[in-house]
This record gives sequence, C-alpha cells and structure tokens, in this order.
Amino acid sequence: MKRILLFIPIFLLTFKSLSQPITVDNSTYTVPQLVQDVLFASGSVGSSCVGTISNITWSTGSGASNGTSFGSSNGIGYFQNTNPNFPLTSGVILSTGNAMSAPGPNTTTLSDGSNAWPGDTTLFNYITGLGIDPGLTDYNNATVLEFDFTPLTNQMSFDFLFASEEYGTFQCAYSDSFAFFLTNVTAGTATTNLALVPSTTTPISVVTIRDDAHNGNCASANPSYFATFNGGANAANSATNFNGETVLMTATSVVIPNNVYHIKLVIADRNDNSYDSAVFLGGGSFDIGSASLAGIDEFDGIDDFTGPNAICGSETLTIQAGATSIVGATYAWTFGGNPIPGANSFTYTITQEGDYCVTITYPSGCEQTDCLVVEYIPSLAIGTPNDLTVCVPPFNLEDNTPVIVNGLSNTVTYHHSLFDAQQLASPITNTTSYNGYNGEIIYAALEDDMTGCITTTQFTLYISPALCAEPNPFTPPNLTLCESSFGSGTAIFDFTPQTPLVLGSTYNAADYTVTYHLNQTDADNDAAAISPINAFSGTNGQTIFVRLEENADPTSFGTTSFQLFVNPLPTATISGSTAICYGTSTGITFNGTPNTIVTYNIDSNPNQTVTLNGSGTASVVTPNLTASSTYTLVSVLNPATNCSQLITGSATVTINPLPTVTISGTTSICSGTTSVISFNGTPNAIVTYNSDSNPSQTITLNAAGNASVTTPILTVSSTYNLISVQNPTTNCAQPQSGSAVVTVNPLPTATISGTATVCSGDTVTISFSGTPNAVVTYNVNSGTNQTIALNGNGNAVFTSAPLSASTTYNLVSVTNPSTTCSQTQTVSAVITVNTAPVINTPADYVVCDDSNNNDGFNCNFDLNTIINQVNGGNPNIVVTFHETLTNSQTGANPLVSPYCNIDPGLQTIYVRAYNNGSPACYSNTTFNLIVNPLPLANPVITDYELCDYANPGDGIEVFTLNSKDAEIANGQTNVTIGYYLTQSDAQTQTSPLPNLYTNISNPQEIWINISNNTTGCSSVSSFNLVVNPLPSATTPDPIFQCSNGATTQALFDLTINEGVVTAGNTSLVSVTYYNSLLAAQNESSPIVTPSTYTGTDNEIVYIRVEDNVTGCYSTTTQLLRVTQGPIAVTPQALHYCDPNNDGFGVFDLASATAEIAGGVWPLTGVSISYYETQTDALIGAVPSLASPYDNINPWTQTIYVRVFYTLTGCANYVELQLIVDPTP
Repeated sequence: MKRILLFIPIFLLTFKSLSQPITVDNSTYTVPQLVQDVLFASGSVGSSCVGTISNITWSTGSGASNGTSFGSSNGIGYFQNTNPNFPLTSGVILSTGNAMSAPGPNTTTLSDGSNAWPGDTTLFNYITGLGIDPGLTDYNNATVLEFDFTPLTNQMSFDFLFASEEYGTFQCAYSDSFAFFLTNVTAGTATTNLALVPSTTTPISVVTIRDDAHNGNCASANPSYFATFNGGANAANSATNFNGETVLMTATSVVIPNNVYHIKLVIADRNDNSYDSAVFLGGGSFDIGSASLAGIDEFDGIDDFTGPNAICGSETLTIQAGATSIVGATYAWTFGGNPIPGANSFTYTITQEGDYCVTITYPSGCEQTDCLVVEYIPSLAIGTPNDLTVCVPPFNLEDNTPVIVNGLSNTVTYHHSLFDAQQLASPITNTTSYNGYNGEIIYAALEDDMTGCITTTQFTLYISPALCAEPNPFTPPNLTLCESSFGSGTAIFDFTPQTPLVLGSTYNAADYTVTYHLNQTDADNDAAAISPINAFSGTNGQTIFVRLEENADPTSFGTTSFQLFVNPLPTATISGSTAICYGTSTGITFNGTPNTIVTYNIDSNPNQTVTLNGSGTASVVTPNLTASSTYTLVSVLNPATNCSQLITGSATVTINPLPTVTISGTTSICSGTTSVISFNGTPNAIVTYNSDSNPSQTITLNAAGNASVTTPILTVSSTYNLISVQNPTTNCAQPQSGSAVVTVNPLPTATISGTATVCSGDTVTISFSGTPNAVVTYNVNSGTNQTIALNGNGNAVFTSAPLSASTTYNLVSVTNPSTTCSQTQTVSAVITVNTAPVINTPADYVVCDDSNNNDGFNCNFDLNTIINQVNGGNPNIVVTFHETLTNSQTGANPLVSPYCNIDPGLQTIYVRAYNNGSPACYSNTTFNLIVNPLPLANPVITDYELCDYANPGDGIEVFTLNSKDAEIANGQTNVTIGYYLTQSDAQTQTSPLPNLYTNISNPQEIWINISNNTTGCSSVSSFNLVVNPLPSATTPDPIFQCSNGATTQALFDLTINEGVVTAGNTSLVSVTYYNSLLAAQNESSPIVTPSTYTGTDNEIVYIRVEDNVTGCYSTTTQLLRVTQGPIAVTPQALHYCDPNNDGFGVFDLASATAEIAGGVWPLTGVSISYYETQTDALIGAVPSLASPYDNINPWTQTIYVRVFYTLTGCANYVELQLIVDPTP
C-alpha cells in the first residue's frame, strides 16, 4: 500500500489568433457529412464516436433538410486555413448570408440574404425573454444546424469564434445574435444556451463583446474576448470578409453519459437582412467523450500507473472504461495485445503489471479503444517463514524474524490480521512469549523505507502434544539417479530435499536436526554424519541411515533409512557417409543401446529423433538431396530409465552436381541461306538434341564446355531442341529443355494497280500491294526511281497531280526493311487522258404548287426546255438531268419529262454534259426546281352570323365582308382576299362583291379567292352568311309578395315566371334580370341573386332572354307588388308539471294565441293555427293541431305557428316551445 496524490490541471479555454485569408466551399461535403466528418472528424483528429450522431437537420437561405427553399444564399459551408496563425485550421461556417463570401480580404460589405429568408422563433423567444434587447422586433436570415448525440463522458465541448460585419459601425446598439441550444432529451430538462461570454450568463453578440477603440460612441464590453478588427489598414490582409471577430472560445457543458441530447446551432440577422454575421466551428473539436481508462476506489480518477505512480507489488488495481457503463455497449479487454478470456465488463481488476487495453463497441457499431500501462513496485525480497510447532505454548515468533528479513535491514512486525499488517496497525508486542492457539495465522509486515510499500507474509502456529514424546522420523522415499559418467556405476545425490520429508508436519525444523549416516551404528551414536549432504557419491543399491534429534534434548532421537539406485547411461553411433548425384537419396544407419531414442540433426537444423529397435539398430532415408548434407548425433535417451547423455558422430552425404547445357543460335535469315547453332555447358559433357523432331543426335562439349553445328540451306524455319546431357565422369545425367529457332524470312513481293482512262486535269490513285511494311521502288515514265512504304496490311496508295497527258507507272523492286530481304519486280499501271465540254448554268425553274395540300410538289416540270440553256444549242453535247451529284457524275438514273420533284418546295437538279463519244469526260452544273406554296384560306371558315334585329322575322341583314379577312388569312401576310357569288368568279377573280353586302337568301354561300402578292399563287374557298331569329320573351303577370309590417318592400323570387317568359324553353335560353332597359341591352350589372331579390311596390324589373346557341336576345318587363302581412310575436314557452315523470303532458295551445297576435285577440281577418312540422305550417295543412294538445316528443317539443291574413293572403310564422318539467 502507499498514498497517492492527485494533481488535476485546469486549462483556460479561450485563445487569440491572427489570420490570413481562409477558403470556403459548399460542395465538398453534404450537411450531414459536415457534422459527422468535419465537426466530429470521424477517423482523424476527432475523439468522438460519430455513430452516436443522428437526426441531422438544417435550414438556410438556399433550402432546408425538409425540402423548403427560400430562394436565397447558402449560409452553410466548409472552411479551411493554411496559415498557422489562424485559430482554426478547418471546420464549419454558419452565416446569415452567403458562406462563400466569407473569405478575406475585408473589401466588401456582406449583406447577402433576401427578405424571403426567415428568422428563428426559438432564438427570438430566448433573447426576448432575457430582456436584453428592447429594440428587437424580429430575426431574419437564420441559418440553423441541429442534431442528436449521446455523450460517453460527463462533459462535452467544442471550439468556435464569432465574426460580424457590424463590428465598428453598428457595434453599439445593433446586434445579430446566435445561440447553441442544448437539451437533455432523455431527462426532459430545460434547454440551455452554451454560447455565453465566459464566466457569465450573457449571450455572445456584437454588443456583449466589443472594443471602443473601433467605435468611441459606446464603452467596451468584455474587450479581452475581442480578437481582431479587420477595418482600416487591416482590411487588405484580413482572414475573413467580416469587420471583426472574437477570440477562439470553447463551448462546454456538464452532461449525463449515455443520455440522448439535442443541440441546435443557430445564427440570425437582427431586425433586417443587412450586415451579415457568422460562427466558425472548429473541425474535429466536437468532443462528447471516449473510452478513457482510469482507476476507481483508492485510485479513483488516476490514469497513470508508471514511474513514481506505480503501485505496490502486493496491491490489486481495479480500472474502468469511461465515466459510466454504456447500456447496450460491449467491452473487450486485452493484456499485452492478447484477449483476456471472460473480461467483458465495464471494469477489470489488475493483478500483474503490463499493457492493458479496452475496446468498446457501442450499439451503433462504432468502436473506441484506450490503453494504459501498469507498473508494479517490486515487493521486498523477504524469506518464507516456517510454521511454528510446540507441544505446549508459548511461541517465540522471533524464531521467524531472521528467515523473513532474509538479510534485509527492515524491521518486522507481527499482526493478528492481514488488514492490520497492511496498515502496520496493532502489532503484537509479546513476540518472544506469545500464547497462541492451534491453527492461528500470524501476519508479518515489512515497510520499504524508499517507496512506502508494505510487504506481508504469513505463517501458522501449531500445538502438537506428541512433540513432548521421543521423536519418530518419517521415512523418506528412495532416491534414483543416472550414473554420473558412462560406465562409472556411481551418481552424486543431494539429500537436502529429504530433510523436510523426514520432519513431516509434526516436527519443526527450528527445533530438530536431521543427519545422514552410512550405517545404523553411526546413526544411533550420532557419529560420522555424511557431509556435505548435497554432493554424496552413491552406488546402486546402497542404504542411507537417517537420525532425527531434538535440539533441546540431544538424547531424544529416532532413526529411519532409505536406498540409493544408480541406472547406466545409454550409447549410440552413426554411419552412412557416401557420394550421390544431385536430386537423389541414400540411407543413414544408427546403432546403440536397444530401445533407446537417438536425437540427431541435419546440417545443424532443428533436432530430430529415431528409436532403436530391440537389436539396437535404426535407419532413415534422406530426401532427394540438392546439396551436400551432414547428419550429426546429439544425444541418446533410455525412456525406461530416463537416463541420457550427449554423444558425438556424423555421416556426410556428398552431392555431385548434375551436368547442364544451353542452346543458342535463335536468329532470322533470308530464304536460301544457312545459320550456326551453339551449345554451352558442363565441360566434356555429352549433349543429345534433335532438329524439327527428327531423330536424336549427340555432340560432345570440349574442355571449355562449347560445341556448334551449321544448319543446311534453309527455305523454311527450323527448330533445334535440347533433349538431355550426361557427365561421363560422374555418370550423372538429366533431361534438358531449350531450343534455338532459325526463322526463315520469305522474300518480299509487290504489285501495282491503277490503270484507267481519265479526263484531262483529273488525278488518279495508284495502288501498291504486297508484303506488309515493305519498301517499293518505282518510276514514272521510266524516269528517276522513287520509293513508297507499304503499311501493316501490305498496302500503299498515292494520288497523282492533275494529268494532262497519258502516263505510265513502273515497278522496279521491293525490300522488306525488317528482314533486309529484297527482289526485283516488273509490272506497270497505264493512265489514258481525255477532255470534257464547256457548258452554261441554267436559270431556276419556278412553278406554283399543283394541289391545295401545299405539299411542295409539282408533276409538270418539262426538263427538256432546259437543254438548250445548258449546251447553247450544240447538238454534239449530250445533256442529262439527275437527282444527286453522284448520279450526275456516274450518269446513272437520268430524269425524264414531265418530272415530279421529290424534295418539297426547293430541289436541286444536277446536270451532266459530255461530248458525244466521250461519256467519261463530262461537265457538271446545277439549277433549282422551285414550287411556291398556294395561299390557303382557313380550313374551317366559320359562318358569318348576325341576329335579325333590323326587321325581326325577315331574315335579311347587312354584312361587312372584309371583317372575315383575318379569319380567312389565318395568320398569313402579303395576301389579298376577294369575295364572290360563285366558285367560277372566285377562280377567275371576276365580279367581286361590295364590302357592305345584303344577303339575298338565308343562309347564303359566299366564295373567296386568296392570292399571294409576291408569287401570284392563289386558291379559293367558301363560307355561309346566316341571319339568326330572336328568342321569344313574353311579358309575365305581376308578382305579389307580403311584407311583415308597414314597409313597401318584400323579398321576391324573380325566377318564378321564367317558364311564362320563355314559353317553356328554359333549357335553351339564359334569363337575366336588370334594373333598367339599357342595362339589360348591354348586359351591364345584372341582379346577382334574382331568387332572393328585395323589391319595392310597383317596381319594374327588366328581363333579358338570350339564345344559348346564337347569343341573340329579346327583352321584356316584370312588375312587382308588395302587400301587407300580419304581426306574429314569438310566445313564451308553455310548461307542464309531470306527475309520473314520463316526459309527456297536456298543453293548452290556445293560451298562447293572444300573445302571438301582439296582445289583442281576436283580430279581424287574422287566423292563427298550430302544427307539428314546419312544412305543414308553411303550406297551411289541414287539419291543424287542436287544443288541448298531448306532446309526442318527451320533455321538450317545438310547435310551429302560422299567422295568416285572409285579406291579403300573407302569412308569418313563429315557434312555440312545449316543456315537460319533472316532479321532484
């Protein structure tokens, strides 16, 4: 045990840094990757297990994780910094504007967000609730990042700094805000903000961290946390495009391990969308704990157990993985890199020093590993005390002191318990005369003066009354050894281990002496004791006599004896030295003591064994050897006696090498030549070979190991193959592989082609073919030789210059440059040259389309009319027409007249002309066939309809014909339209009709001609003139309606006479109502709800009846009359006390009549009747209810009352409630 002092360092979590321009991008990572791979930095610098991260959501100007888009800037991005002076090397930026605008220098004002980008309600409610910003009206341009995580320790943290465009200019009163809202989801506790000025409860913002050096209109606030002002001279070299930034700070919070937490990181603009701000979050700084090993109990929180912190050798240490056990996690412990069987709990108890590691696998599948080294301070090298035995107490504990001290200078104390010994508490004081009891355990302790560690041991006290009688020694076992040297018959025995066996558990070594003698007499007389007892030379079968003597009374003794046995040593030899060929085997023989095990090795490799048989022999066969090998004896063992000895001897197998040979001479030659084949190998060896699988031949290598043969003249390729080689001296031989290939290259060949008849000025293509890649030599008209190389396919072509005279191309020779083989060649290509005529280019041939479908085709082209334009009237020049250039060049498919064009609208015709007798030499030209489209009238010209308003019933009206021009032209321009009585007039464009035209029949067909003003092409069509009749509109009788009181107004249903007005054709016409005739004629301001129209007595309503098909209308009037109705007052409910409480009773309905009539009854011309339904009351059903009346609905029933004025036929209606009251 020792005392351990804990020193816990405390670090200040704020930093200050200068920066150079950062870089930002928003495409390298998705937002979830920014959280998992950047903030937590999975697998790199981060210490947290990202498998605990879930439910990642976000919102910014360009969109949100739920799909919402605000059509503005993306405020989320990944930033990096290459300057070590900037406090963060990489991380995530959350901005109220465009994150991509954040990099310095500070040369522009950042105000990127739009009005459509909203703020954040949580942030607004939080700041408003603090009451620190009375001018706050709303937040805008909020960027939000949220996610859930599960901490693995009792504290979480991450690094950040705040930057804003409002520093300097608006730092006194106008502050954008941000917050880090943390919520324990598992516990359901209140949300807290981690973005606070250190050691305060004040949220961080421009107004809570500022320096008046940059705006003297207000005092500084927490200026020690303001890092850099990027305005003025600092702007050009600033790290960001923001006016100022804080120092690097760390957001921290105490958390509960294994609870689920939700964090919301939010920043927003205050009251507007100008002057952006941003938060920079340190990459990999988000720390939610890891598998951290530390001690518990007396070693609580300690994670270093090396050097001065090592633990005492007698102590045990329990360590745990993390602050608390994680539900669902598994633990795997290792010691020295090897798994510890069964170690799978949160804690582990260590009993020996070494390297310990734990790997935690979380429910998400994420793994974390932590290790520590445990060192032990060595215990004092104390001795093992003896158990003390007496026949009667007391005991002298000090008898064990020299044994325990074992030469040390430390003080020994004795104790009743191990705990007291470990604490050096309550030591036994009467150590030399201690009255112990039988079986009592005494604990001894020694303290290390240097380390403070306490080493303990123990021994037992025994009380044995038998010790008071004569000693009776225990008989020890006999001793057996192998003889000391081969054939000596003797061995050196050590009797020391026999002594405790003689004492047994009865006699204490401190109280008795054991001696050894050569005979019984010496043992009885305590004479000639053997000394030393650990090196006695004994013989086989010798008896040793033992004396046990009490130290306190030498005359009190007892004797016993045991025997010595000596076994002989075994022996062995080896034989089998010889010489063999490489790759063969031989036998090795062993001889020696029968049934012994011989150990040997081969070429000093690991030992092997072989067992000799009952005759003392054994043999082994070597493997196929490739190098000389030595079999060496090591030792021999007799398994019956377990006696063994080292032995010497060896057998050497010498390996003769196998002869070898190689063949060379692979080459390429030209057909008809020879080559040399060479052999090289073991000097004087005999080589067997063949050529092209012909019978084998032999050749003997000279003393230098060389030989060669010359091939015959070859016209085809030949292969010389090795078969075998033999050394005539050692007679060793082996098959051989290898070959030399003589490749015979054929002589190259070439041909020429291209003989043709061409026109003057044409070029020709001359083709060569032959051996691929060969070089062909040729000349033109027997002139200077020229060369051309054939390609890999054996071909080459060239195009001549334009020819004006016949020309001959002659082959001379051909050479293969890869083989250098060549031969002469004789063949030629002859070119004959003719001439072509001179012709004219004709004018384009233009017509109109010959059908109304305007398909662009015309089948009336007479191409013969073009011939004289081409040849100028020369009958010796033949002219043909073609649809393609190719056909005009080959003369194929000449066209005949009349011709139908095949390309709509515009087609090029290709002309071929040649001198009679020389069709191959021709001239070409072209002209166009042009088919102009017909201007077509609208395919469906609607009828020109007018209503019969001028003289209703006669079917005659005046029509403005050119009002149809736009419809007929149907979007066409540059056209003229004429109107005619007949189709013939329209086609010939004669006798056009006047524009203002009165129809002569109803309906009447009118013909039109539409002509293109440029091309003159035209077409005809027709439409009808129609005069539609007016609908019937009959004037109805007046409508009478009642009023309730003295007013002259009442509610009318104007539609009740529509059947009369329309003569029953209500489904064919539309009826609308107006307050004036002009409104009815112009369809202006119709009465919106004619079925519930409030009218006045003698009012005239104007009715418009319009034909649903033609739109023609007629008008009429409706007179409204208002008459008086009776007064009807809603009466008080009638009650009935129910004696039997069944909900039914008898009511006097007439008792309510006077109240309904207004208090006076009867009234002249007024009748009042009662009904069970509203419908019966409305129609005045007969009969009405009689009074008295029995209710039909229990407890409560409504009665409907009709008040009728017989003089005007008007009625009003009220309701009467019947209530049955239960009797108590």
